[in-house]
Amino acid sequence: MLNGIAAFVDTNTYNTLPSADEPADDIEILFDKLEYPEIATQALSQVTPIQAFWLARHIRQHVEMGRQVMGEEIERELQVRMLFRS
Repeated sequence: MLNGIAAFVDTNTYNTLPSADEPADDIEILFDKLEYPEIATQALSQVTPIQAFWLARHIRQHVEMGRQVMGEEIERELQVRMLFRS
């Protein structure tokens, strides 16, 4: 779902590159609003192209961190199972 939202907000960033190296402070707030369908649509409809750029980037980083954590958890579980087999 988050990747779909990132792709959607990417459409607002066509030919837009931010002038700053760091996202605005409100990106985390916008990201948090995505958890609530009743306000997510409204929040996304009001983002500027620069906010959309940083929001898409934040979403992708969040998804990647989740994948890494999940991979680490799977690896630990496999190690525990191998210990019990021995």
